[in-house]
Amino acid sequence: MRESILKNTVKTCCGIFCLLIAVHAFEAIVLRMDETFFGENFINKLFGIFVLWLTLRALRWKWRDVGFTGEGLGRGIARGFSLAAVVFAVAYVIEIVILKTQSNTVRVGFFTMGFSLTGEAEVHRGVGFILMCVFFNVINVIMEEGTFRGLFYEIIRTNHAAKTGALIQALLFGIWHVVTPLHNLIDGDIDFVGFVGLSVGYIILAGLMGIKWSLMYRMTGNLYAGMADHFFNNCIATNLLHLSTESGTDEWMIVRVLIAQLLSFAIWGRCLRPTACSDSGMKRKNDPYSLSCRWGDFRRAENRSGRAVFSPPPVSDRWTPGSCQELSRGYGRRSMFPRFFAFFQPFALPAKAFI
Repeated sequence: MRESILKNTVKTCCGIFCLLIAVHAFEAIVLRMDETFFGENFINKLFGIFVLWLTLRALRWKWRDVGFTGEGLGRGIARGFSLAAVVFAVAYVIEIVILKTQSNTVRVGFFTMGFSLTGEAEVHRGVGFILMCVFFNVINVIMEEGTFRGLFYEIIRTNHAAKTGALIQALLFGIWHVVTPLHNLIDGDIDFVGFVGLSVGYIILAGLMGIKWSLMYRMTGNLYAGMADHFFNNCIATNLLHLSTESGTDEWMIVRVLIAQLLSFAIWGRCLRPTACSDSGMKRKNDPYSLSCRWGDFRRAENRSGRAVFSPPPVSDRWTPGSCQELSRGYGRRSMFPRFFAFFQPFALPAKAFI
């Protein structure tokens, strides 16, 4: 089974993806669990976690092999939340300014949207509904990050370049979100032209976010920072923290998300740094782009010159001795980076790694 899965990695990932999106579409269009008391399509997420577990058993991989490591949980979540909080704070301010310029009275609300027995959208401010929303979003990020950034990315990386894995999983992640406009098309909320436009928009936006979260995984060595950023985007900025006016709620949500994600990408671009030195280290097998392997598999220390010193992981069936061409500048007083960017220090890798 392991050999057949890894024989054609792209085909394997596409096959698993087709199974998952079929269940996702069935739940969204037929079962419509988001229009029940639960207010969320969660069955496909639980099914996805089950498929992830089965695939790991077939590959004889551990959970840590797809990013669920035993270390870095608290630090990764803190940095992911911090990054998301900064960019979305700016996005909310810009959205409020836009609404104010239209002579609207803006109200900030913390609630979740559900469905009543009449089928109409209903506001829920109860603690139970909010906790249920948080729980389902935790399940969502575990499934999506574990499947797309973890499983698909790692399977493809066994015999393809890292950037190939990042791009393919991002494309699949974008297509995954086409189920939403398909649902709207079937319900008659949009026409075919609107469906095509929304689908392309979802593929581009979700794909870019998928690339960002895959880079976060590669830079930190675990999924936790990306999971926290993903959770903030879905749960806080989309499901719970709303801006309402006389004409509706979250009318400019897409602008909010776009601004936050573009700003997030700008921070990432600012954190990429040039190559400046060469050290001995470990290289990911069959990955010419892993200059020294994932950041999280090293212990970082800096001497007075700001040069990074690493302790490489042991040789295994997935890692092999290689050469390192990165790890240059520190974040001391002479650094080219402001102290703000120094907080996201583990995200800093050379731009050469992604060319």
